[in-house]
Amino acid sequence: MDFKQELKFDFTPDFQDDIIKLVLTHKEGYKLMGYIHPEYFTLTSSALIFEVIDQFYKKDKRVPGQVLLLEKVTKIFRQKEYAKTFDTTEQKEILNKAKILSEGNVRDSDVLIEKAISFAKYVEVTHVLENVDVTNVDDYENLLRSLSKAMTIAR
Repeated sequence: MDFKQELKFDFTPDFQDDIIKLVLTHKEGYKLMGYIHPEYFTLTSSALIFEVIDQFYKKDKRVPGQVLLLEKVTKIFRQKEYAKTFDTTEQKEILNKAKILSEGNVRDSDVLIEKAISFAKYVEVTHVLENVDVTNVDDYENLLRSLSKAMTIAR
């Protein structure tokens, strides 16, 4: 799992955690899967928790409940790279955070979903613009197709 530092979610860690909580607890939260990615999160703990959710979703086509989420996070800590990265105290803090995020309800879910999708569009458009040669006239059709695709996320 590679948590790139160059791409960051443009919101506070609390907002980012609300996105995770929304995905885990709201009936419409699963709709953000595929648009939001672990590398968007600024805190390693949030990125790790979302990575677990993302892996589970890709395999089972649903988000995990609290018990399965905690089980999957615990399992990750048994892997060498994570056992070396997080000490026992940090592991407990991440498990506690995962537990808290999988409980209760999120307020303003409609706003959170809208902002998260807008950010996903921003990331895709930025990615397209960074990877195209705007001086190459022959590539303009490709650029327009790619930009159009990026802007139709979640439609």
